[in-house]
Amino acid sequence: MAVRKINGRYVVEFQAHGKRVFKRLPEFATKADAAQLEAKLRRERWEYSELGRAEEPTLAEAIIGWLRATEAGRKDKLNPARNAAHLAPFVEGKAIREVGDVARACVSAWTGNSDASPRLRATQGVYVYRLSAATTNRRLDVLRASVRWAWKQGMIADNLSGRVPRLREENARQIYLGADQVRLLARSSPNHTSRAAIMIAAYSGLRASELLALKKQPSHGATLSVPTSKSGKPRVVPIAGPVRPYLSALPLDCSYRLLIKWFHAARKKAGMKHVHFHDLRHSCASMLINAGVDLYTVGKILGHSSPQTTARYAHLSDARLQQAMRKLR
Repeated sequence: MAVRKINGRYVVEFQAHGKRVFKRLPEFATKADAAQLEAKLRRERWEYSELGRAEEPTLAEAIIGWLRATEAGRKDKLNPARNAAHLAPFVEGKAIREVGDVARACVSAWTGNSDASPRLRATQGVYVYRLSAATTNRRLDVLRASVRWAWKQGMIADNLSGRVPRLREENARQIYLGADQVRLLARSSPNHTSRAAIMIAAYSGLRASELLALKKQPSHGATLSVPTSKSGKPRVVPIAGPVRPYLSALPLDCSYRLLIKWFHAARKKAGMKHVHFHDLRHSCASMLINAGVDLYTVGKILGHSSPQTTARYAHLSDARLQQAMRKLR
């Protein structure tokens, strides 16, 4: 019998053209759902065999293929694999042409905005909790990239990556520290290395990854040489006066995890638990703008690849100009 129950769940199992077909349905599926799936699967098997249609690869195969094909040239080798793991319960047994339905199911589960969410938790091992739009997008990026890769490899006839939605991200942080707050945070650091990291980050605008990549710098040099930036290209950053006393701490002898652990200890002691390490970069932009530096120059110092990225600080520049105008009598 092609449709039967195993442990309370309907399964579809049959032999077609020498190949075993086995699909397990969710707990909430009915016998009619199972019969409908059986008919669909038998029709597909017939098309593959009798019409000579190439069997479509699955989404899981596309994701694995993309991860392997791009691993060598990918700077971030860990997060894409982690994000792919979160997709696993949704893509199991799904063909690439079902990518749109899979993406919508992911969004419903991860954002908690659908009646289907409890079902997903019960049947696919997915714990439903509300994720940010940014986190959801990073996971969907893997799905989108894998489908595009499969199309470029000739595995599918059409580029279906456009069926994967992108959520609107409204997660821009507005945390800007002043010079006194930066120094308080530095003084609260557990050791000289973390103190140097805070001061250099706040007065250079370097990202944590760029900071950790710094090598030993000349004590009387005019710039910091960053071997690899976020864009993958080297760049130089002018050295500000408050940074110079801490150049002797370079290169920083710690991992990213240890650096953040020290930073969390510093912010707790300073009473700034809301501050993130990346806020030091934003604080650098804020201090530059308040000192009268134009947005174009700020973008160059921070290593922005486009004016749109720097535009997030436009409101700071506007506030400074408004303050200046208020001085007119």
